[in-house]
Amino acid sequence: MKHINLIAFIDGSAHTPVLCEYAAQLAMKSNASIKLYHVLESYTVTDKNDLSGAINLGARTKLMDELVREGEKKSKAALVQGRKVIEDAKKRLEELGCINIEMRLRTGEIEVSLKNKESGGDLILIGKRGNKNSETKSRLGYNFERIVRASTKPVFVSNSICKEINHVLVAYDGSLPSIRLLKYLLGQSAFGELAVSILVVSKVAKDRLGQEQKSFIMGLNQRNRSINFIDATGDPKDQIIERLRHQRYDMLAIGAYGHSKLRQFFIGSTTSALIHASPVPVLLSK
Repeated sequence: MKHINLIAFIDGSAHTPVLCEYAAQLAMKSNASIKLYHVLESYTVTDKNDLSGAINLGARTKLMDELVREGEKKSKAALVQGRKVIEDAKKRLEELGCINIEMRLRTGEIEVSLKNKESGGDLILIGKRGNKNSETKSRLGYNFERIVRASTKPVFVSNSICKEINHVLVAYDGSLPSIRLLKYLLGQSAFGELAVSILVVSKVAKDRLGQEQKSFIMGLNQRNRSINFIDATGDPKDQIIERLRHQRYDMLAIGAYGHSKLRQFFIGSTTSALIHASPVPVLLSK
């Protein structure tokens, strides 16, 4: 069995403890290791060239020196706080029974850190909202779309309450991202034993999933997971949310950038709207 590595991006927001709980749940199910990443904002000196006509050289030099000192103070304070955030997360994971945990504190752009390190991971974990807007329920996290667009690996987006993941609803449209997602879920993934319901939403009955496509999907089922096919007609978003709210699913899985009839549904702001509305965590794949 291949060893599984989870990469969890945390920021110390109110959603970080829940993300740790999900990371611990997945690690315990798959005997995976966890790499915790906390990426700090870079403090740079503001360019004051536009003030060259308003202040003399000596005053301008003094101003720049003050800005540098202020930036250094902010950087040191952020470093101290950052270490606390990542150490607290590690402590929480250990309390939940995790052993194989690595901590990484970085400075710069989060997508750069992801690009440099994701090759060593199998699944990326992020929170639905981050520290900058953790109390703003109408918005997703500042780094959410940046991570999703930058990642070449599946991305798990946690919700605000952790629950056991045993049954996943897959929104399937036949696109390459949807197929990749099924290959991941039906093969060796971090989710352990999992029941899979595959939802296909079409405008007319003739566009429903055919027997040949169902056979193809069943051929991906390397771990003999329980698979249920669901055909529906109507608006994709409405159909998905209706099932998530009234049936017992623990996770939604979607191809984030499909190219079929559902392309507009799975791209950009509409993807964000679905994730925002989902009462369960969401697994994304490109």
